[in-house]
Amino acid sequence: MRTPDSSPTAPAARLDPATLTWVALVALTLFSALMTAHGSHPGWRLAAALGVAALCAIKGRLLVRGYLRPSEAGPVFDRIVRLFAALAPTLLAASALVEAWRALAG
Repeated sequence: MRTPDSSPTAPAARLDPATLTWVALVALTLFSALMTAHGSHPGWRLAAALGVAALCAIKGRLLVRGYLRPSEAGPVFDRIVRLFAALAPTLLAASALVEAWRALAG
């Protein structure tokens, strides 16, 4: 008797977590490129940059969970990787705020 998982098409229908992570990263990258392709007003650029920073944070979490798995390497490596994944989008957002402030002030 065949179970639903033993059918010939079942393995092809399911994607492994690494492939799903990769597909999500590609989709988020394309979306962030579309976000920054429009508008030159400082307010729009700020909104787009903050959106890209948020997407960067999501992509960082996907990379940490889907590929790096720092908790398996040890607590020090885990903290370093998680700090970088949090720091990069935070600094990107801060940079966007400074650029918008300068553009609106001048």
